[in-house]
Amino acid sequence: MSSSKPVSTSFSNSKSVLMSFSKQALIMEVEKLHQKLNELQEEKTALEVLLEINNKCTDAIEENLLWEQEEKKALEICLEMSNEHTDAVEEQLVRENDRKIASFMEAVPVGVLVLNAKGKISFCNRKALQLLFGEEGTIEEGQLQVTTKQLLNMYPLYVAGTEQIYPFTNLPTRRALRGESTRVEDIEIHQPDGNIPIEAWGVPIRNKQGRVTHAITVFQDITERRQAEIQKEQFTNQLKALNASLEDKVAERTVQLEQKNELIRQVFGRYLSDEIVETLLETECGLVLGGERREITLLTSDIRGFTAQTDNLPPEQVIKIINFYLTAMADVITEYQGTIDEFMGDGILVLFGAPIVREDDPQRAVACAVAMQLAMNKINEKIIAWGYAPLEMGIGVNTAEVVVGNIGSEKRTKYGIIGGEVNLTYRIESYTTGGQIFISKSTFNKLGDLVKIRTTQEVKPKGVKQPITIYEVAGIGGKYNRYLEKSEEFFVPLTTTVPLHYTVLEGKHISNQSWSGQLLKLSVKGALIQCDETVIPESFANLKINLILPNTSITAEDVYAKVVNKRDKNTLHLHFTAIPVNIKTQLLVLFKSEWSPDLSINHAIIDEQHQQLFIIFKNLITSIDCQQQQANVAEVIDFLEAYVTSHFENEEHLMKQYDYPYYTPHQAQHVKFMENVKELKREYQQNRQEYFYLAFQIYHQLVDWFIHHIARFDKQLGQFLQKKTSPVINV
Repeated sequence: MSSSKPVSTSFSNSKSVLMSFSKQALIMEVEKLHQKLNELQEEKTALEVLLEINNKCTDAIEENLLWEQEEKKALEICLEMSNEHTDAVEEQLVRENDRKIASFMEAVPVGVLVLNAKGKISFCNRKALQLLFGEEGTIEEGQLQVTTKQLLNMYPLYVAGTEQIYPFTNLPTRRALRGESTRVEDIEIHQPDGNIPIEAWGVPIRNKQGRVTHAITVFQDITERRQAEIQKEQFTNQLKALNASLEDKVAERTVQLEQKNELIRQVFGRYLSDEIVETLLETECGLVLGGERREITLLTSDIRGFTAQTDNLPPEQVIKIINFYLTAMADVITEYQGTIDEFMGDGILVLFGAPIVREDDPQRAVACAVAMQLAMNKINEKIIAWGYAPLEMGIGVNTAEVVVGNIGSEKRTKYGIIGGEVNLTYRIESYTTGGQIFISKSTFNKLGDLVKIRTTQEVKPKGVKQPITIYEVAGIGGKYNRYLEKSEEFFVPLTTTVPLHYTVLEGKHISNQSWSGQLLKLSVKGALIQCDETVIPESFANLKINLILPNTSITAEDVYAKVVNKRDKNTLHLHFTAIPVNIKTQLLVLFKSEWSPDLSINHAIIDEQHQQLFIIFKNLITSIDCQQQQANVAEVIDFLEAYVTSHFENEEHLMKQYDYPYYTPHQAQHVKFMENVKELKREYQQNRQEYFYLAFQIYHQLVDWFIHHIARFDKQLGQFLQKKTSPVINV
């Protein structure tokens, strides 16, 4: 609605209009004014209606306000009444809640203690009273206002298992008031009926601002748990003891099982090598009958004349010797990874390449053979110390293709080898004398320059169509670097030749035909014989010899020997394979160890001392030879040493007295002889049982040496002394 303008203003405007416009325009303006006036009138009417309506609304509003004020008063009265009712309900609910909580706290099987922020007791349930004060324990209402410190002064708590008061500040209640949540199990309550172990929890209660307002302590009797823990610990200890006992039994059974397994292996190992046992027990096809063709290297060894040497020994002594020998040989063979296929009396068959093949099988076989021969020195030291004759061993080695595998039946099976080459290996070994190693050409070709060969021989073994070449091994180089000692054989001339008869052995059989000959010289291990017949045995032939010793027409016991070679048309070099002890003893007396006139240097004092020395030599040989006199050998050697020293001093005094021009080389010979005496003394101390060997050493180092010394040096000295001491004849 627009506002009305003043009338005066309208008229003045109209007047101006009338003055400026035409009549028509004035009429139109008047009509507009009338129209404007009508509109103003309508607006006024509307305003009056609106004002009336507004007045009516105002009256209604005022009436409503009055009603609302009355209603507000009524609501305020209701609200006041409601608040009073709510307070009553809340109070009732709190009481009901407290009652329920208290009822719940009384029902729980643990003690509950509630403290306010000042540490005063706010609540304590019946279980707590029972735990703290016993079954009849009570606490008055007034006592709930005491502090825990005051209460603990009356009813102290203790450190578990001691009479020590539990530290107040460490109690879960106190720690909860400090804001800590804790759990402890080291508290005890001491009561007349006994001590009660307690487990306690302390929990702080905070308000909205995070301040601790209360502390709740919950504690319970853990007697049953402790007893259960003790029982559990006892049970655990018992279980541990049972487990330990069971473990001991299991360990014991395991050890027993291992011992049984080891026993099985040891029992098998007594008959088979470790590698064969492993093959039989560890592989699926270990016990399956059958074999395969394979190139391997075979080694066979045999003690020369062992059967003949031990014929007169008790069986237990024979077993003692052979077991000692085989044990030492088995150790050497194992060291070189050989497989012992079998023991055949005093013989051994060894495989290199079965059941396990290695590239260096031929090399290891020959190195093993050399090591076996070198081991005989220590073996014989022991055997001689026992009072028996030393042993000698021959070895043959051959590389060839054979069939190897499990041979036999389901009831009796043997891991072994088959083939003609096995027999050839035995044939090669049969050509050896004690201390020798012969190898086949196939083995030699495998080794080449690695093996050192002493001699070669062409032989025609039985069952072989064409002659074959065998090689005597002196040693093996490379990483093995093992060599055999080669000592020159020293022959002792006899005072007289000894007639003999000999026959040739063909395999294990003795020929029906015999021939005659003479024993010319002896060495420690052999002899030189002269054959009377036109048929002379060939090299490597095995002979059985019977000697006809002096002062008897009865032929002596059998002596076995192998022909080493021919010295000339009728003279054979023999190597003894078995010679009875009593024959050795009788032959020693034939040693040419006596002084003879042709040894005189024509100086009475020196010749007399020389004769005395030969008597001492003979006594020394006799003492070693005779078992009853062996106790005097050391005394005879000492006497010899003293006598020779005195004799040499006399000679050297004469040489100096007469200014002998060859004093120095002569005196050096005396020093050498004294070294021989000392060496003989050491050998006797080490080999006192082997008197045959010692007798040869006496002859070789003393008698023979002294004979040559007299011939070369003392006769020259004698001639010089004759010139110096003979009177001058003036003509």
